[in-house]
Amino acid sequence: MWLRVFTNLWPRRYDSRVSTNPERILPGGERSGAARVGDAVCRIGSPASRTISELLQYPSVAELDWVPNFVGFDSEGRELLQYMEGEVPHANPSWLWKDDVLQNVAEKLSAWHKATQFVELESPTWNFSPKQPAEVICHNDFAPYNFVFQDDQIVGVIDYDLCAPGPRLWDIAYAAYRIVPFANHLIMASNLPFEEGDLWRRLDLFLDAYRGGENRLDYSKREFLNVLIERVEAITNWTEQEAANRSDSSLALDAIAYRHDLAWLRTLKG
Repeated sequence: MWLRVFTNLWPRRYDSRVSTNPERILPGGERSGAARVGDAVCRIGSPASRTISELLQYPSVAELDWVPNFVGFDSEGRELLQYMEGEVPHANPSWLWKDDVLQNVAEKLSAWHKATQFVELESPTWNFSPKQPAEVICHNDFAPYNFVFQDDQIVGVIDYDLCAPGPRLWDIAYAAYRIVPFANHLIMASNLPFEEGDLWRRLDLFLDAYRGGENRLDYSKREFLNVLIERVEAITNWTEQEAANRSDSSLALDAIAYRHDLAWLRTLKG
């Protein structure tokens, strides 16, 4: 049965007592303006703020204890979400590439997809274009820089700005790009000891953990590669456009890295 989120959840204003706490810009928050204020994180809003707030309050999503609670909006209209205590591995430490971390990522992505497969929101607006078939609500940025860890285990997943309906494999492909990783620029920059065979072995581990025994979610190597290349093309085009719109040299460098990755990924198709 499809459930519906009622619009009377919008908008909520956060308790003004939070404003007595000083703001502290969080690591990686330079672009988004994400800052900690007491036990909350404030972020600049977007056209999709209403939709994302309703998504995070949706009953099946709210049951995931590693998804931050939506708190409300401050007096400036910024989003306020629960602060998730732990480490966000922006520097890609060596433990990030352990097999059990890879499997933990896959399990969390699978849980997210199960929680969102029957979500229906009232007149949604998305920052990222929906893609058919709309099997789930894709996170669209399920990557280590959006994971909060404690003792090498994910205790939080953050940054839902790019969520939009899409097929499971669209989200799986990007997560694998970042954590297997099929991002060649990460392999080179982190000096990872992974050959091509290692990547396919790790992908099998990832998909096994994601499936959890469901054979219907089996994907062929060619099917995965085709979607992965399409997915990286999409994020490359989006990043190039955003870099131009914002005159952001850092985003422009990201787009160059994605372009190099695309050329390398195409060689894997043979």
